[in-house]
Amino acid sequence: MAATRIVGKNARMYVGDVALYLRMFEMENTMELNTEEATAFGVDWQEFALIDGTVSMGVNAFMDETRPPDDTSDLVTDAAYVNTFQADGGSVFKSDPEVPIIFVPGNTAAAGDKAFFMDSILGSVAIAAPRGGLQRLRGRFEGSQSLRAGFIIAQTEFAFSSGDNFLPVPTTGIDVGINAAITSSSVANPTVITTTTPHGIKTGQTVTIEGHSGSTPPINGTHIATRTGASTLTIPVNVTVGGTGGTITNSLGTAIAYCVYKKTGSADVILDLEDSVATGGPYATSSLFPLFAGISADYREDTVDAGKRFHRIRINLSSGPETLGIVVVSTNIRPA
Repeated sequence: MAATRIVGKNARMYVGDVALYLRMFEMENTMELNTEEATAFGVDWQEFALIDGTVSMGVNAFMDETRPPDDTSDLVTDAAYVNTFQADGGSVFKSDPEVPIIFVPGNTAAAGDKAFFMDSILGSVAIAAPRGGLQRLRGRFEGSQSLRAGFIIAQTEFAFSSGDNFLPVPTTGIDVGINAAITSSSVANPTVITTTTPHGIKTGQTVTIEGHSGSTPPINGTHIATRTGASTLTIPVNVTVGGTGGTITNSLGTAIAYCVYKKTGSADVILDLEDSVATGGPYATSSLFPLFAGISADYREDTVDAGKRFHRIRINLSSGPETLGIVVVSTNIRPA
């Protein structure tokens, strides 16, 4: 078991579809892993293989009185958490009661800044009555997925227009920094891939090459890599003419969470994460969320395609303008 403790001020925490503004906070993240003996016969070290594990998040905080949760009238309630599990706003609980938790460690956080997020199962939130202009929050949540260290793609309250809206603007994206640019592929069997920066790839991992040109045969696609250095690796291809350019990544896919904590109209909303190998695109959908018409929150992992380096979101409204208070965080999933 391992634990980390974070103490700070002026943070934001999104519990399901509720925005909490933390003036002072103390957070403890505890991780417990279950392993089994996996040591090969005759070696000089002991190795353990991961079976499964859990992560829990405990929070004690003082909150800003000026931005209380919208659905708490007496400010002493678990409604901020329980309501996110209810399928009809009443006593019927969802069949899969899971709620995204997004923690933004900064009062002036902006797109591109780091954030932490996870999908949690049933926990608790208690909000105490205000004293001296502050409310007190105590909560505990247990993750049903990994605790992700990601990046803020958007954090804004804005009057979005009808149709497609993009954050950041359509020609840019947030660099989540998992891909490495390729300098060259060598004439060799196996060919040596050289990158402009350290690639972080390990031997035996599956990698995806995109945008590489000039090589015979073409090497774009997925391969099993063998690490030969911080900025070099080989793939099992006999290259007779070397190439240049493109990117290589060992991402398994993308993880994303969003919270729409404010919605001023009745428009249907579609939200999806788009990614690209370059900041200018072309962009394609990585994770598409179900349509919603009220305040909403969701978490998703998508491993159909390897996550690309630049992320943006598309917000489509059936009518508008309509003001949404929204935060979106995402990251590329790295292999262990």
